[in-house]
Amino acid sequence: MALPKRRKHELQEYRDRLDTEIEIIKSMGFPGYFLVVWDFIKYAKDNGIPVGPGRGSAAGSLVAYSMGITDVDPLEYDLLFERFLNPERISMPDIDIDFCMNNRGRVIEYVRDKYGDKNVAQIITFGTMAAKSVVRDVGRVLGLPYSLVDKVAKTIPGGPGVTLDDAKKDSPALIEAMKNDAEVAKIIEIGTRLEGLSRHAGMHAAGVVITPEPVTNYVPLYRTNRDEIVTQYDMRIVEKMGSSQDGLPRAAHAHRHRRRGEVGRARVGREDRHRDESRWRTPRSSAFSRRGGRRAYSSSSRAVWSTCCANRSRRASKTSRL
Repeated sequence: MALPKRRKHELQEYRDRLDTEIEIIKSMGFPGYFLVVWDFIKYAKDNGIPVGPGRGSAAGSLVAYSMGITDVDPLEYDLLFERFLNPERISMPDIDIDFCMNNRGRVIEYVRDKYGDKNVAQIITFGTMAAKSVVRDVGRVLGLPYSLVDKVAKTIPGGPGVTLDDAKKDSPALIEAMKNDAEVAKIIEIGTRLEGLSRHAGMHAAGVVITPEPVTNYVPLYRTNRDEIVTQYDMRIVEKMGSSQDGLPRAAHAHRHRRRGEVGRARVGREDRHRDESRWRTPRSSAFSRRGGRRAYSSSSRAVWSTCCANRSRRASKTSRL
């Protein structure tokens, strides 16, 4: 493996670290996950799509660095692999990769072309009723004057996570309005019961599921008002299914990276796959997933893509998470 001329650690330390990481990755059933992620990142870099250098716990993986998934040498910065994958704490690996938002769609199309439209679906999102919006919705349904409803909505403090219960304690104007006007009290009472419920469905900007068989064999699908085909389950449920014995094949996360120039490290190309196959061989059938290339259906079927530049079953056959 080619390394920078000046390095804090000896070559043997890199070999030992790689051997340790590869054994853990194999024992946890994630070789395919890495190959899937590598594949779509390689596609992005080969086609001039900016990819971030890597961040989060995945930056602690020397395997990811060696494959070109990340551009950060974990030994150089004393990063721990166990923060990313730990056999004592079984959880889905999460590789945060940033793709340029202007070209992210090209990467998703590459995944669709590679695995087939029937095997790829984006993930649904649900817009929920927040404090101010639920007040406006309730007021409109009750047929109350817009001026009154708008006035009530403006008494609710701004900021993330503010609820009607918070507003009833912290907003003197709202407390006063509720005491003096039964209609305002009714809006708040109904709104409190509706707050947090799903208001509309949309498509996750970067969440994609890739499965070894048609997606409908694993999850029901939904057509949005823009004719987008998405899973009926949101990210949380898809992830839970991906880690269960009888649910989705495990999903792979895809995430962020910046285009890299010539660097002193080995790049694993398509032509190298057979050469390295013995190191990655696993009793599980593996698959390339939306992220990169696993071998034909591997342990991971959830893949969450994250937006980029600006800013993210383990069954007989397996898949991955965009």
